[in-house]
Amino acid sequence: MSDFAASQGANGDAGDGEGDDGDLARLRARVTQLEAQVLRLSDECDLLAFENARLREQQASGGGGCDGPPEPATGDDSKYERDIGLLDPTDGRSALTLCHTLDGACGGKNVTCVRFLESLGDTRQFHRRRHRGLSPPSVRAEEVIAVGGADGALHIYRGSSDGAAHWRLATRVGLGAPVLCIDQAEGWVPDALILVVGLMDGKVALLRCESLEALPGVELRVELLGKCKIHRKYVTSIAAGVDGLVVSGSYDKDAVLSRFVPDAGDGDVLQEARRFFHSGEVECVGFHGREHFFVAARGASKIVCYAIEGDAPVGEAAGEESPVSLPLWEGQWEGPVNLNVMHFQVRNENLSQDLHVPAYSPLLLAATDASQHFLFDVRTKRRVRTFAGHDADGFSNPRVTWHGQRGQYVSSNSQHTNSVVTWEIGSGRMVGTKAGAHHGVIKSVYHHTHCDLLVTGGFDRTVKIWSFEEA
Repeated sequence: MSDFAASQGANGDAGDGEGDDGDLARLRARVTQLEAQVLRLSDECDLLAFENARLREQQASGGGGCDGPPEPATGDDSKYERDIGLLDPTDGRSALTLCHTLDGACGGKNVTCVRFLESLGDTRQFHRRRHRGLSPPSVRAEEVIAVGGADGALHIYRGSSDGAAHWRLATRVGLGAPVLCIDQAEGWVPDALILVVGLMDGKVALLRCESLEALPGVELRVELLGKCKIHRKYVTSIAAGVDGLVVSGSYDKDAVLSRFVPDAGDGDVLQEARRFFHSGEVECVGFHGREHFFVAARGASKIVCYAIEGDAPVGEAAGEESPVSLPLWEGQWEGPVNLNVMHFQVRNENLSQDLHVPAYSPLLLAATDASQHFLFDVRTKRRVRTFAGHDADGFSNPRVTWHGQRGQYVSSNSQHTNSVVTWEIGSGRMVGTKAGAHHGVIKSVYHHTHCDLLVTGGFDRTVKIWSFEEA
């Protein structure tokens, strides 16, 4: 007789109410015990999978042991990693220094997303003029930051390019719902920048931004072009591509490819081109060049790659130069551990001649909710680095960012300590940790493309601007 049946029989002689209460208490205790065992086993699986990955990387690079840093790659691996930019020399500047804090950056509400608008900043103008053989701007160098949060508005700040004081609110645009994601598009309209903004009500807002430094008393003109209902649930990620293309992802499990229509008279400035359905909620989307985009959805075993002109994922027979879907786990040594890709960023190289279309390297950096970040070569589907040592679980909001022109480092938020951590790409080592960077959960991390500034925002209702110094 089972323990449960025996206990029922023993309790049958007593009062029915007392026996039922005892059985229920024992069942609840047993359920609690089993849930704890499941959690322990899940953690063990994650650790074993990570150790397998680390050992395989050490063996591939010539390191036979488990202790100490991995040995340098040799032979073909060394040439391969050098060719794709993994072994570029570092400059030692991996320590964060706080330059400025914007308190109450979203009207005193929580900050959900923040990024530099490089196309409006003077550092971008400097590079543009230098590329054309002209002298740099004579005005004091300034940068522009876009901030979104729970107050349902987009806030744009301007400040010095060294990250120091004198940051000020340039404009605020109410959008009617919390702002969850922001991207910028250059070259869609003459002499202006288009911002694409994902909102919690499932809409995508488009705004036209013009810098008007020549006009006294006017710093920035921002015009709301329209808001379009693209999704049934909130927009988790948005990306602007070339030729007026926008891809958005949502918790309605759809990724939607849309096209910007500047002359729409009814405010419907986005027209849906195609809708891609997934089995889980879409966490992140992003373009790779003119022909492809990637989608990361919860519960998926791959970061899926789609051709812009096609309806199905790019197949295994794609040419060597075409990106393909990226498996999260490799070979017989690893199993499908319960993790999700929450964010990714494709590395941009130097701008092309027209300064509107960035050239993309083959590297994609992915943040997961299992305290691991992966670096992929999108041409070969090869996972070339695994970054660990931080903290991210299913309730976190892990974000990753390349270090602009200094592409030797990547940074990320860490959950429970509210830290910003930095890894050296060549060695895969964590080389910088800024513990307690915020007093609340860090929701957004973004590195400037053209200068050495990092901006972070979080649930302590602040935005912080950082620079990097020698460690």
